[in-house]
Amino acid sequence: MREIAREERLPLVDYAAEILQRRPDDWDGALPQFKASPGDEYQVPTLLARDGVHPSNPSKWSNDFSSESLKHNGYTLRNYLTLISYAEVIERILKEK
Repeated sequence: MREIAREERLPLVDYAAEILQRRPDDWDGALPQFKASPGDEYQVPTLLARDGVHPSNPSKWSNDFSSESLKHNGYTLRNYLTLISYAEVIERILKEK
């Protein structure tokens, strides 16, 4: 995926790399240290929910785009990265016109 994006000069939202950059040791809400976190499966203070697949979404960091929030809310991180990529695409298109 990364190689194809590079070869084709396409923007890439590398969500996995961004998760690991922010939380290299405890990104997965399925880890034992998060079992005692209160709330449903999405209310873990890491980037993936307790199911180990979906982004987390603790309400404390919902729609907060600060650096700290981007380490604790997987949905907010995903939204942030998507918006940044979208802005890059728009900028490239407008520069080419």
